[in-house]
Amino acid sequence: MAPEVMLGKQIDGKSDVYSFGLCVWELFSCQEPYQEFTNFNDFRRAVCFKQQRPDMVTNAPDPVKQLIVRCWDNEPKVRPSFTEIIDLLPDVFLNCMIASKTGKEFWRSNFYKDGQFPLEIGWDQFAHAFCKYISLPGTAVNDTGLLSCKNLISERSRHPGGDRDVVMLDRFGDFVTQFGPLQPGKADIVERLTELAMYKPKKKLASHVFFGNIGAQEAEKYLAGQENGTWLVRVSNKDPTQPFVISKVSRHGAINHQRISVDSKTGTYKLEIRVKDKVKLAEGQGSLVKFLKSVREDL
Repeated sequence: MAPEVMLGKQIDGKSDVYSFGLCVWELFSCQEPYQEFTNFNDFRRAVCFKQQRPDMVTNAPDPVKQLIVRCWDNEPKVRPSFTEIIDLLPDVFLNCMIASKTGKEFWRSNFYKDGQFPLEIGWDQFAHAFCKYISLPGTAVNDTGLLSCKNLISERSRHPGGDRDVVMLDRFGDFVTQFGPLQPGKADIVERLTELAMYKPKKKLASHVFFGNIGAQEAEKYLAGQENGTWLVRVSNKDPTQPFVISKVSRHGAINHQRISVDSKTGTYKLEIRVKDKVKLAEGQGSLVKFLKSVREDL
């Protein structure tokens, strides 16, 4: 209930905007606001005159936090209208799901048209626009890089009855974080993926190293029964600073998983490896494949 409603003042749609802000807060906090109050007069005094609001949720992206704060402002005229909120949502989605400035530019310029902002794009449409953006010929959709990209980021449509391969906004954002930076007119992002997809160590204990977007349980299925020292690389979407994971069979036969830390600004990879009961910090710059080659013997 907005402050002006509790005070019996004139109300309009901005009162519902206040309620909307509290609802968004609830979605991220999974809590009921103002549980500490049992007396309505104390509650009204705190909200209306002391402008008390719930503690801001820590797990919400910054654009969402900013929207919540604007919605529950004590002054109705300061709050956005629902028309403004609807217009803000595309940028809120972009900022929540894509960290890269050029990634946002690509999605906005190619798929945000006539007021429509789809969260999923058909693979064929995406691949055509993506090839054009990074200056690859249209035939490149059948090359290793783009086929690997499709395998990594496409999925079946989530719409009821959907029977086509699509690219979701959040998965595209993860891809740019993992293999970026994305630069217009340059195919570096695809080349980095191609290099990893094609990497086969000389002393390989598996047919290939990169297994794409699989979870820990699936990785363990691949590694079950393999020789000690067998390892694979997969992507992980849980932590943008640690986008890759090495899953391996240790020298004692146990399967474990280790995250590779990546500094996107310096292109530095870091990994802690236990060698003969000592922890070794492996560090390197350049491509991920170059880094993997440097730690191959220890793995």
